[in-house]
Amino acid sequence: MPVMDAPNPPSSSSPAPCPGRRAGARRWLTGIPAVILVLAVFWLGLTASLWNHSMVVDELVHATAGFSYWRFNDYRVQPENGVLPQRLFGIPLVLAGHRFPAAESAVWQRSSQWQLGQVWFYEMGNDAVRMLREGRSVAALLAVALGALVWWWARSLYGAAGGMLALLLYVLSPTILAYGGLMTSDLAAGFGFFAATLGIWALLHRITASRLLGCSLGISVLVLSKMSAALIVPIALILVAIRIACGRPLPVALGRPRLLTRRPRMALALAAAFLVQAAAVWAAIWAAYGFRYSLKGDAPLARSWVTPWEYVLERPPPAALLGRIGLSPERQIEIAKDWQARDVPFLRWTHASVDALQELKQTSLTPEQARRLDEFLAARPESAVPRFLDFCRRHRLFPEAYIYGFAYTWTSAHERLAFLNGEVRVTGWRWFFPYTFAVKTPLPLFAVAALAVAAAIAGWRRRPMPATVWRSLYRTLPLWVLFAVYWAAAIPSHLNIGHRHILVVYPPLFVLCSAAAGWFDRTRRAGGPRAPAVALCLLLAALVAETAARFPNYIAYFNGIVSPSHAYRHLVDSSLDWGQDLPAAGAYLAAHPAPRPAYLAYFGIASPACYGISARCINPLPGNPASTAPAVQVVPLAPTTDRRAFEEKLRRFPDHEYVGTANSPDGTAAILFKRPEAIRLGAGAYLVSATLLQPVCYADGPWGPWSDEYENTYQQLYREMKPLISDDPEVRREARRRLQPIDWHKLLALFEQYRFARLTAWLRGREPDDSINYSILVFRLTEAELAQALDGPKPRG
Repeated sequence: MPVMDAPNPPSSSSPAPCPGRRAGARRWLTGIPAVILVLAVFWLGLTASLWNHSMVVDELVHATAGFSYWRFNDYRVQPENGVLPQRLFGIPLVLAGHRFPAAESAVWQRSSQWQLGQVWFYEMGNDAVRMLREGRSVAALLAVALGALVWWWARSLYGAAGGMLALLLYVLSPTILAYGGLMTSDLAAGFGFFAATLGIWALLHRITASRLLGCSLGISVLVLSKMSAALIVPIALILVAIRIACGRPLPVALGRPRLLTRRPRMALALAAAFLVQAAAVWAAIWAAYGFRYSLKGDAPLARSWVTPWEYVLERPPPAALLGRIGLSPERQIEIAKDWQARDVPFLRWTHASVDALQELKQTSLTPEQARRLDEFLAARPESAVPRFLDFCRRHRLFPEAYIYGFAYTWTSAHERLAFLNGEVRVTGWRWFFPYTFAVKTPLPLFAVAALAVAAAIAGWRRRPMPATVWRSLYRTLPLWVLFAVYWAAAIPSHLNIGHRHILVVYPPLFVLCSAAAGWFDRTRRAGGPRAPAVALCLLLAALVAETAARFPNYIAYFNGIVSPSHAYRHLVDSSLDWGQDLPAAGAYLAAHPAPRPAYLAYFGIASPACYGISARCINPLPGNPASTAPAVQVVPLAPTTDRRAFEEKLRRFPDHEYVGTANSPDGTAAILFKRPEAIRLGAGAYLVSATLLQPVCYADGPWGPWSDEYENTYQQLYREMKPLISDDPEVRREARRRLQPIDWHKLLALFEQYRFARLTAWLRGREPDDSINYSILVFRLTEAELAQALDGPKPRG
């Protein structure tokens, strides 16, 4: 490979390699056929490990987005991760011809990407399991491509044995096996960073048309995969600075071949090359979005996204704007009360608050106040990044969806509920990712890394010259820079929701660790140490055994520093429980039948009914097939609805009772309240996802440790709810007269949320009775225990 120096040849005093069987065996173990075989087995193992895993949370919108990009050329779904991974996942789904909601459907018009995905996968008669496997098979191919690239780079540095060692470390990595076959952007980002860094390093040593093209492709894959692609800029700048500082001549093979020896000319040539790169990547971005600025396809009535531009550009909230246009404090209080009555946010931006502000401008503001409001809304954002993105939007420098995706990622990364070792924060911990790296990386890999360092030091000791040391480090420089820059960005990040966010650091680590293969060369020499080579073989065997033993539960992998059975006390979300074990929960319930009902609190996006699970769902989070059913149902009735049709409608809601009818703008509607027995909880088996057991899932509710404030709110809600869950129909009827159905709906939903939070706070104080692949915990509660959890003293959890 012309980019990097070839591995050091053996000295002239070393004996020639043994001919015959031993040399042939080495070629068989490290040659191209062996690489192809390893990658093929890796693809089969990766897809097999996910065969009976349910859809993880992010896969729903990634798959839905990919399908919609191809079918409608519409980019409203999942804009925060580029479009390339989604397009890849969408290819088999489009070719299979699965039914998709019509462009005029309500969920599509409202840009409700989660509801859209739910309808598509679970409510239109499509085979959701087959769709999931189709998309994942393509995702696994991308993981194979990254594995091949890891092998190729390691082989160019450390020979055939080094390439095979890096490949084995890659295919045996629980992190790669956990996320490599999922329809998410994490593996695609890892591929993009790795390929882009390799392409930049190649271009810095020889400027040719093929390298310009290869570098452009690598960077394009990266910027179209994840918005963290901006980190490639400091990576490139560091590599360019070191390359120019070292002063090596720069060959240029464009037109007449030249050799640039002076640093100013090298800098100028590289600047021109990267301008070409920027233009190519810019064109690739526009091509990926169909060369169209507008995010929407052919649905003119469609809303843009669930979150408006005002939010992602970090404009002051409506309350702050109204305070700047001359409204009196009394008038602001009136507006706030009116918006609260209509369930319109006053302190944050939503589409409802944008619409309410426009309505206010047309009905209540003076012309001068309306003008000042428009000026504030059109003003440049205060922060630097939103200001730059607003500039790009005004001048249409990039497709609208790409600008919005970057802005959304930037804004949402400021705060995010996260859990670590029993603590909950919204701004994360600087040691979150170092901690996940320490407890979710196999221990044999750390030992291999130590052998790699020892091999490098041993090589330096044989020829202790500064030039030799620098030459050795220079060959691996881009790997170190990628590794260091990404860590420097990850450590202060507030997005501490999953180990997967540092998947990018593993491929360069595997290549660097492949330096340990040098011990095999030293062993073949006369008098060379055998112990390190034997230790390396034993470590690989241990890694194979551990990876096989943990099959197929790689998302829940921990290396023993943290016991997998207690991992839920240390990490949750995509580091442990990302919704992957719904099929295992169904199998567990089938294998453990009980006379008492089972309750399911599932953190995920798959449908329990899809896997034949009949447990009662008590997840209080909305927008999830496993969520608690709405407390109040409003069922529209056609004017011609007869008794038989009416009863048929009611049978669709077995947990609700009919309480009367009401008039609505669309006609008459039946009002159904949840039955008392469907609200109350009873003794039985409680299957609780590890992520829901910890208090991190309530953006506006009782997150964090159970406090006196939460306890007081719960007790107040409990007192208000008692008449409605009475067994006496007259007591319930009298209670329903106190509030409107919509108010009862809000009250019931809030009560169930606080009740679940109190239950989990109590459960955190005891050990589970069983677990399902470590991600779903099983608690078998008696009536006395349940009474203690819901009616006893305030829990400490």
